[in-house]
Amino acid sequence: MSIGNLGGVRYMVELMRYAIADQVADEFAVFVGSSIPVLSDYAASRVGIYEEHP
Repeated sequence: MSIGNLGGVRYMVELMRYAIADQVADEFAVFVGSSIPVLSDYAASRVGIYEEHP
């Protein structure tokens, strides 16, 4: 494998990681059903997590 080809390989590995993560998330959603609430993007963000609460 040449050095110039490593960028393409890394890109493909990253695509595969996202595909696997999506598949796991979909299977988990089927397993638990739709009865659990979904966190908003803000709630899951660093700002939302570390904001001060009264």
